[in-house]
Amino acid sequence: MTYDELNAPGQPDEAAYHLPLTPRDLRYQTFPGRVGGYDRAAVQATLAQAADQLEQLLRDRHEQQRRDERAGQLADR
Repeated sequence: MTYDELNAPGQPDEAAYHLPLTPRDLRYQTFPGRVGGYDRAAVQATLAQAADQLEQLLRDRHEQQRRDERAGQLADR
């Protein structure tokens, strides 16, 4: 489900607080510590990898949107 679909009128209230996740959110996310918890280095490495992949996806999407706009402008001529 897309962000717009989640926040469309008539969706359950819990969907209203979903915001897009950014690479920065992933890079700077913190988790409370506890005895026997997750390996913090492994969590940070996974978040960094996810942020890198998200950044690439966002760049790819932006580039595709630019190509689509150019194609639409050429088609309008």
